[in-house]
Amino acid sequence: MDISGGILFTTLEPCTSRNKHKPCSDWIIEKGIKEVYVGLLDPNPKIYNQGCTKLRNAGLEVSFFPRDLREEIKKDNNEFTFETRWSKDGNTHINIDNHKHDGSIKTVAIASGHNEIKEVKDGEVFDSSSDSRHPATGQIVIIENMKRLQIVTS
Repeated sequence: MDISGGILFTTLEPCTSRNKHKPCSDWIIEKGIKEVYVGLLDPNPKIYNQGCTKLRNAGLEVSFFPRDLREEIKKDNNEFTFETRWSKDGNTHINIDNHKHDGSIKTVAIASGHNEIKEVKDGEVFDSSSDSRHPATGQIVIIENMKRLQIVTS
């Protein structure tokens, strides 16, 4: 099926990297789609706005859903939400605290002894008994939300 010149509506920003297959943004560009409407930018700060930027750089028109629809998408995706905040100490490190936020974070752990995210196979094996963590640069942090979904980041 030829979809070149088409318009794509997606609730989440197209990805720019994948482990096992082509990123969504590459597929969209390759298929010749000309216009993309995005519901939400990816909330992961390492990914945020990279997919939209890649599409724009390839000459695609990128727009966003109206505000009321974005709010509905946010509500539907609450179970995937993790909230972190930069510390008041500046931009040199981040403090993660699982009880001062909106209740979205259940546990926080540091993957001690691991240097790469791909090494972490099961985040539940790490100590998540403390209410807060203060990871150093390069440490891997595992955050689990109330729906038991985990994000592993460094």
